[in-house]
Amino acid sequence: MSSVSTDAPLPPNLRLPANLVDPSRARRAPPTTDSSLPIIRSCDSAVPTHLSPLLTWVESLESQQAEPVGVSQLHPDVFAVPSRLDILHQVEMWQRSYKRILRQHQGGVVHGPRGPTSYYYMLPMKVRVMGLKVALSSKLAQDYLYVVDSLDLPTPDPQYILDLLRQRH
Repeated sequence: MSSVSTDAPLPPNLRLPANLVDPSRARRAPPTTDSSLPIIRSCDSAVPTHLSPLLTWVESLESQQAEPVGVSQLHPDVFAVPSRLDILHQVEMWQRSYKRILRQHQGGVVHGPRGPTSYYYMLPMKVRVMGLKVALSSKLAQDYLYVVDSLDLPTPDPQYILDLLRQRH
């Protein structure tokens, strides 16, 4: 059993406030193991025995309707991680600091003041990876993660993408 159950309500730190929930955005129920649709992508990595792969719908971008074309299995070590807001905060602060450093290297005054000390630091790779796992798990639990079969669009017209977004959301 995974740590993110589809039957149980979301933990309080993953629930969206009532003013941010759009009732018209109700999506279909999550897929079950006995779904008639094919499994388009199966979880090939080894899954621990106490966990099971998560199932999610796979949609196509080729039509305006959001009908599923299949089911995808997601690895629970990536998509069923307990939420850690402290990790997300660390990654966000690191990204902001990194962007600030990039903006400061645009020139300066000859023999001018040295300026503020550098805020650059390297966040450990494990923390960055954990931040990505927490973000993906949270999006899946909140039903804001979409899996598509391919990025092929029937037309290169950008208006098609805008119409697709308005139709589905």
